[in-house]
Amino acid sequence: MAAETKRILIVEDEPSLLELLSLYFTTKLGWEVVTAGSGAAAFEAFQSGPFHMLLADVDLGRAPDGIEVARQLREQEPPLKVVIMSGEPKNEARARAAGLETFLAKPFDLPDLGTVFCCAP
Repeated sequence: MAAETKRILIVEDEPSLLELLSLYFTTKLGWEVVTAGSGAAAFEAFQSGPFHMLLADVDLGRAPDGIEVARQLREQEPPLKVVIMSGEPKNEARARAAGLETFLAKPFDLPDLGTVFCCAP
């Protein structure tokens, strides 16, 4: 029996990074990718679930931010694995305080994503 294709929702307001991440997950990891450029768009996209993982930037340009998006989506789908990313070191403590254990500091190398996503809690 074939393995189930993993699905990831990527939430990032920077279009070039969103495109790069989407391309990486589809071509290198073989995942099905759904993207959103804002918190509001993430809530809408999540309705097409289920998702195995959420990769969300903290700073999305307007409310809700990635931490709030992750918190609300995890309430809807408790097994959802979440990775929060940010270029601001202070956001790591905010993410952990919200119960989001996996944090990816920007900038990061794309090959590191495979390691993070195979081992995310």
